[in-house]
Amino acid sequence: MPNFPNLYILLGPNTALGHSSVIIMIEAQINYIAEAFLYMDGKGLHSVEIKRNIFENFNRKIQSKLKKTVWQKGGCHSWYQDSHGNNTIIWPDFTWTYILLMKNFDYENYISRI
Repeated sequence: MPNFPNLYILLGPNTALGHSSVIIMIEAQINYIAEAFLYMDGKGLHSVEIKRNIFENFNRKIQSKLKKTVWQKGGCHSWYQDSHGNNTIIWPDFTWTYILLMKNFDYENYISRI
């Protein structure tokens, strides 16, 4: 998240599943983090931090997808939702989509510091 350089969270916001094993998510996240470390090491960087606009756009897309799911649609209220009705827990897509998103560290979406 913005303003937290080098913060890596396993099973953070919107990565839990209601339809598959979270081990798939953890493995994809570990791969992504390892790619980030390799990139940082190769470039001699001390930190990387997600750009605010990338972070906000991604979260907006996630919330939009979630609005169409069983966890949000039809006035359903559950522990998945915060006080504003946003679902900050569940991943709203296929696990293979998440794996593809985490396949390569997308360094252009980060602020790099030496």
